[in-house]
Amino acid sequence: MRALARCWLGLALTLAGCGVHERPTKSEAETESATTDCTECDCCSMPTRSTLLHRSDETKQDAKRIELMTVKFDPFMKDIKAQTGRVVCLYQWAGNHAPSRKHLPDVIALQKKFAIDGLVCMTLSMDMGESRKETLKYLRNVNCNLVNYLPAETESVEAWDAIFGCCGIPSVVIYGRNGKQAASFMMTDAPIDLASIEKALVKQLDAK
Repeated sequence: MRALARCWLGLALTLAGCGVHERPTKSEAETESATTDCTECDCCSMPTRSTLLHRSDETKQDAKRIELMTVKFDPFMKDIKAQTGRVVCLYQWAGNHAPSRKHLPDVIALQKKFAIDGLVCMTLSMDMGESRKETLKYLRNVNCNLVNYLPAETESVEAWDAIFGCCGIPSVVIYGRNGKQAASFMMTDAPIDLASIEKALVKQLDAK
């Protein structure tokens, strides 16, 4: 009889314990969260051009995520073509050139003002060598959440100028919704004419 009672007692204890689940410890939960939530961080690989193109649609972003991409001409033009259906405003400048730095915030303001209408602003820095680090630092300081390019050193600055039809910095090149160059502004000898640039942008944005 006692043996039977002990058997029933053991069965009852077993059934009572089968529905109990241990909660993960705090450290285990944090580890799991860190594993699943990490998409891009300083420890991960550099973001791709397509990722940065997507980021250009964001109105705000962490300054640490702003990058300066070294690019050759052909991949660069593919990125321009990828924006077909939108209007592209390309700002050519240099981080070590004071007039260029002065007007970069104006280009950022254009992006914020007309992004909803289909504008994509990009920058092309003509800095070379060690000045790249200072340029990236400045881009982050002004929160330049655009798509920021730097020509590969294997390609000359003059070659890029010839392709765009602009000589010198700062300058602006506008591409229409059809992906073709629609206007260019060279501002080497005169202050940047923001009113004329905005007028040209509105003209292209209205051509839907």
